[in-house]
Amino acid sequence: MALEAAQNAGQEPLIPWTAPWYVARMEADLPEVWPGARPWADHWGSCGAYPDEKGLGAAIDRIRVPPEHLAAFWGSILPAYPEPPRISVGPLETPGLRAWLEAHRYSAAERRPVVVLPRERLDGGALGGTPNARLADSLEDLDQVLALDGLVFDDPPLTAEQRQAEWERISTGPRRLVLVRGEQGVALAAGGITRRTGWALLWGGETHPAFRRRGLYRAVLARRLELARGWDADFVAVVATPETSEPILRRWGFAQVAECTVYRHRGSP
Repeated sequence: MALEAAQNAGQEPLIPWTAPWYVARMEADLPEVWPGARPWADHWGSCGAYPDEKGLGAAIDRIRVPPEHLAAFWGSILPAYPEPPRISVGPLETPGLRAWLEAHRYSAAERRPVVVLPRERLDGGALGGTPNARLADSLEDLDQVLALDGLVFDDPPLTAEQRQAEWERISTGPRRLVLVRGEQGVALAAGGITRRTGWALLWGGETHPAFRRRGLYRAVLARRLELARGWDADFVAVVATPETSEPILRRWGFAQVAECTVYRHRGSP
């Protein structure tokens, strides 16, 4: 079924009993990390990233330790962070984790729905993509997207070393970056995609504030779905933002299979 047909029919593609399958597939791979951050993982399936030299990218993305080991885990991992990291709590959380975080001065800060689109609906053409959305193939393209990141997400500038490392990640690794080029050094729209084990993760979808409601986000989305289809991905997934990307993605057939809650230490920015 094409995405457009699903939208017009008002169908809700979520089949609840498939959600654990999607979650298990996604949790077999490590999350994305901030450029320059140092990822870590333990034998229980917990993972996160230590910050870069500026203190950016501090995160714990999964805590999967048995409840009886929470105290030992907390005592060993937390001293490695200069400041309390943000913590994502997902569907396979350690029992009692939320109460544990609250007891350690963490509070729920934002909801992040995880939405997916299965293989049979990876029809980017139904989104009305245009040739203007293309793969970043130069450092100039990357710099345009980094400028847009700063404008939309308030991301800080990368160091020269981080910039070069990010270019290597999107030009030789499993990550790709799609953009609609703009003028004066800032892209009009952009979004990334990472090839995972049989599926693909979409991230960083954004549109320049002065060029919204012109179909540019859809064009970038369509190009990324085209890549996923070429990789023979079983599905694509997005950790969406409720106020921005989630309504657009749901309109085009994505369905929620899980939800993460981001916890921040009280007093953390």
